[in-house]
Amino acid sequence: MLRNSLTQILFHNQRFRNALYGYSPPDDEAGTVIRTLQKVLVDLEYSSHGVIDTTGLVSSLQLPTTEQQDVVEFGELLFGLLNNSIPSLQDNCKGKGSYITRCLACGNVTTRTSDFTDLKLQVQPKNRTLAERIQQLSLWKFWKGRTVIIAVSATRCAASSAASSSTNSQKPCNFSY
Repeated sequence: MLRNSLTQILFHNQRFRNALYGYSPPDDEAGTVIRTLQKVLVDLEYSSHGVIDTTGLVSSLQLPTTEQQDVVEFGELLFGLLNNSIPSLQDNCKGKGSYITRCLACGNVTTRTSDFTDLKLQVQPKNRTLAERIQQLSLWKFWKGRTVIIAVSATRCAASSAASSSTNSQKPCNFSY
């Protein structure tokens, strides 16, 4: 199941695992989820079994255990809880990026900076590395026709014109292995 793959990725991040092991969760719903995740990671580290059951983790998040979970939604739910509960994990679970839009008529550029917990990367072509896929985010994309971006040009030329946009990962998630 996809939740298992996310749990395994988290397990292999030593910095994440150490921060989680060193945290004493409170006696509330978030604490229950964190203690359950701590147990799953300890089981992965020390168990001699080939299989680890993550059903308790899913149950602690109040998700149905009989349904396949979407890994992105599961990750957003889990990271949201962890980021709110354990501030020292925020650097591991969150990156910072900017979305840049440029009006092709007047050249006006606007930048919107925001935090992210995931990146939407293109999977084609298959022969690209992860670094190349992340770098591809910063390439300029050109918009015209139905996808015209009006807001970027409204302050300068007040015209609906074609625009280009780029996404820039200023501070990537700190998922070192």
